Amino acid sequence: LNDSNVAVIAGGPSSVAGPRQPGAEDEPLAAYLLTGSVRNAAERIRVSARLVQRDSGAQLWTSAYDENLTLSALLAIEEKIAAQVSATIAAVYGPIFQQELARTARKPPAKLETYDCVLKYYAYRRTVDPIQHRDALQCFEQSVKREPKFADAWAGLALMYLDEYGFGYDPQPGPIGPLDRAREAARTALDIDGESLLANFALARVRFMEGDLDGFARSTDRVAALGPTNVEALATVGAYWVLAGFPERGAPLLEKADALGPRLATSSIARAVTDIRADRYDDALGEMLKLDLPNWILTPVLVAATAGLAGRQDVAQRAIATLREKDPTFADHARASLA
Repeated sequence: LNDSNVAVIAGGPSSVAGPRQPGAEDEPLAAYLLTGSVRNAAERIRVSARLVQRDSGAQLWTSAYDENLTLSALLAIEEKIAAQVSATIAAVYGPIFQQELARTARKPPAKLETYDCVLKYYAYRRTVDPIQHRDALQCFEQSVKREPKFADAWAGLALMYLDEYGFGYDPQPGPIGPLDRAREAARTALDIDGESLLANFALARVRFMEGDLDGFARSTDRVAALGPTNVEALATVGAYWVLAGFPERGAPLLEKADALGPRLATSSIARAVTDIRADRYDDALGEMLKLDLPNWILTPVLVAATAGLAGRQDVAQRAIATLREKDPTFADHARASLA
């Protein structure tokens, strides 16, 4: 293990111009390069890894890993570091995701592919912004027309319908309700590809919304197996278990999601619910005040509710004022919306 450089090509969905290696004429060019170095001294080893954009050479991410070195532990060290690096750079909301999302934002709507729509979906779920919902919905609607045999296009459409059902976003005309449309789209996706993470995730959410906890349990196991590093999927199904009253099922999934990436709103809400059930109202309010979702209609609802429980009427009244600005009629349909 003398000092050495390693270069690993991390394949991306886009092809970028660059020099080819001899004999690599048939290999697709990668959008990103993962490079690094290995150094050892005495009984310690340091592996440094860097992710760079191939066309510009810009460094997108770097990290160093220090381990105690023994010959018997060498393979375990290699596997551990490889798993950590791959999970970090390829994760939803990771460095490649951010670059690909920026690339997608520069594309005209007519040129968007289903992969771009999936990126838009994850970007939307980070903000739960109604305008971003409409953008992702329209993208998936075009995708199922253009690629009717692509499972993720139908799965994405199902996920958009579920938020129409949950939050009232972009209501679609017609006799079929959003939950029924979501179920049909999810089933179509699974008929095309039963191994699609997005399709199984959509079905899990459908089953939860329908109150089918047995089916949700089966879908949860499937989602965890297909997407062990997908922060969005793990946090969502974990939060749903907590909301349903089964924290023993949800907490491990939430902990895994939080360890993989930035804490999502669903995780924070689940933790606030756990605090409320334990009469830790100040802690629940603290969780809700951290929500950085200014355009989500439920943000002021959650802040007002937890502030009221914590005896912070000043905070509750400010949240109610914000809620009235966003939806002056919310009081008229509050119970139905929350149900």
